[in-house]
Amino acid sequence: MAKLIIKAPGAPASEIELKPGANRFGRSLNNDFPISHPSVSGVHCEIIDTDGALMVNDLGSTNGTSLDGQPLREGPLVHAPPPPPPPPFIPRLDAALPIRRKVNFYKSIPGAFVFPCRRNGLILLLSGTAFFVIMNFLSGAAGIVGAGVGLFSCGYLFAFVLSIINTTAMGQDEMPGWPDFDGWWESGILPFFQLFGILAVCFGPAISYASLAKEVEVWPLVLLWIGGLLYLPMALLAVAMYDSLAALNPMLIAASILRVPLEYAVTCLVLGLLLLLYVVVSHVLIGNLHARLVASIADHFLLFYTLTLVARLAGLLFYTTKKRLGWPMGKD
Repeated sequence: MAKLIIKAPGAPASEIELKPGANRFGRSLNNDFPISHPSVSGVHCEIIDTDGALMVNDLGSTNGTSLDGQPLREGPLVHAPPPPPPPPFIPRLDAALPIRRKVNFYKSIPGAFVFPCRRNGLILLLSGTAFFVIMNFLSGAAGIVGAGVGLFSCGYLFAFVLSIINTTAMGQDEMPGWPDFDGWWESGILPFFQLFGILAVCFGPAISYASLAKEVEVWPLVLLWIGGLLYLPMALLAVAMYDSLAALNPMLIAASILRVPLEYAVTCLVLGLLLLLYVVVSHVLIGNLHARLVASIADHFLLFYTLTLVARLAGLLFYTTKKRLGWPMGKD
């Protein structure tokens, strides 16, 4: 069987064994070999193994597939001879063997609060704040142009949130860069519809009940809103990891929550407190700062910081409980 070594930035190299026939690679968990990285499309490429002869096919990926630095849509993959075996290892009694530590979800929560400020994280937050303050101003224009700018800005921001979830789920401890611009659809419109789908599934029942019921009672409405809020974190994580709205399937979400009930309860509690804190502080800032520009900058910065924490906690939930979740990417 042919073997392939996968190297992703910020993650340890992994070796996989190709199966006979087609082997699909991409960011979505529906592929044969998921690769969680922002540069990889949902369904990126495939390697076909026919009696040891390997062919590579690009499957319409956004960034394309290259072989030895040259763009490739379809072509043979030359099999390189295996490297010589390493010299035999002679253990020493005084040598300390590395110990692989198990990451604890609860202990990793405090570190999430300083995660946005590590290395280039603060620069990303400041530059993003400036960019989206400008985009927010442009989206205030009347007509389809303003609506289009607002829709793209929201989608691009959500793509950044998904990127943080994916890189955290791979075990990386640094903020990813802003997503590359791959066109209006791929970079903004598609992520916006993903976000819209998540919110529609989570809060659609409450909105529908409030809009269509002849007599709206308080308790059913409150329970529907609470249910949507409890559904939201796992729904966000599932869409980020599967790269598909099909992951919003209630059977998948409910089963996943029941596999990690304590960690998920803590996640919902922390996220609820974060969002409540954001609403309170944002209201105070907007209400007491007379300079509208300063208030807008402070509010956007606080929003980015909060969303970064939300994404980091969602990624940590997967990274620390992936075996119990039982998703394809977490079975290794």
